[in-house]
Amino acid sequence: MLNDSGVPIIPRKHLFENPAYLNPRISPDGRWLSWIAAVDGVDALWIGHFDLSVSLGVPGQFDHPKFTKAIDRVVAAARKHKKALGRLVPDVATGIDYFQRGFDFICYSGDVWVLQNALAEAVGGLRAGCKVK
Repeated sequence: MLNDSGVPIIPRKHLFENPAYLNPRISPDGRWLSWIAAVDGVDALWIGHFDLSVSLGVPGQFDHPKFTKAIDRVVAAARKHKKALGRLVPDVATGIDYFQRGFDFICYSGDVWVLQNALAEAVGGLRAGCKVK
């Protein structure tokens, strides 16, 4: 099968008939998420916070009303259908905040950010403690 440009496309059965894994991208604002959350076999909902903010037109603005409203929709869908809910967080305070908002699992930062934070703390400590008198 070809798309409108004549490029071969992956048959739907390869994408949607894999019982082991499904990674749907539902809607930019979470509006239509509840229908997939209701499906038996869907274990969890995961928010890609950068992807979500970009799709909403507010890249990296995680306090923007559009973003927080979309988060609230996803939380509501997860609770309604008793699904686990998770996301990556950049720091401890954000992880605690999202736990309190109803998230069940939190992925802490990323390897590069953890390394960057540790290095910044170490260099800052060295600079503070190694001043010439």
